[in-house]
Amino acid sequence: MVIYYTYEAIVKPIICTKQAGEKLASGDIYYRYHGQNTKIKYAELSSILDKERLRVESLWMNLFKETAKIGVDNASLLNISDGKISIDENKNIFLDESLISQMKFIKEGQFSEVDGSPTLKLIGELKSGDATVTSIMKKEVVITEDIGKTHPYNKADTLRELSLGASYINVNNYDRLSALMWKGGFDTQTNLYKPHKNGKSTVHCISEEGVSKLKNMLSDVYTDKGKLVALTAEYRNK
Repeated sequence: MVIYYTYEAIVKPIICTKQAGEKLASGDIYYRYHGQNTKIKYAELSSILDKERLRVESLWMNLFKETAKIGVDNASLLNISDGKISIDENKNIFLDESLISQMKFIKEGQFSEVDGSPTLKLIGELKSGDATVTSIMKKEVVITEDIGKTHPYNKADTLRELSLGASYINVNNYDRLSALMWKGGFDTQTNLYKPHKNGKSTVHCISEEGVSKLKNMLSDVYTDKGKLVALTAEYRNK
């Protein structure tokens, strides 16, 4: 005996796309009635369309609520069909295809860390020019306990500490932080900064002393945003 199981569709109704003899006709919608499959009737089709409308309205409302919490200036859109994250008119980020399929799987399932459903973590550094297209791969990086204690800040943490603008976690501010670290000679001072390698991935680990030095640089030299922008341009063109 062979048993076929079909998962419930997320988007409804399902419309027949091919002709198959006299049983299936392209453009028809079929429904399961008391032990038989046949063309759908008005009452069931109306119910399906109403539920679909409510589902879409709920998705829009949730999107608006989350955008309101984050703030329009801090929000970006991820298209899970092609992996494109729209930052603004000239800057886009593209996720790796293998990561997109996993994100689709999570979106279609029940997303719950408590229940043990799958979660994804993106860890990485974004660098931009005037018009940016960047690819992000899924990166799982393990920081050893020692470096986690001596250099507890990654770049995202450091940006939060420095509060580089209202929407500090963005591509430009990652470049500004990199420019400050470059100017401060962080690459040659392991007490301030240590890149931690794990395969092809790198975590940029910064110490308390390093964060303190960056704060001092901002307050002593780069209080004028124009100077920081100029430094960032110099860093990008080096």
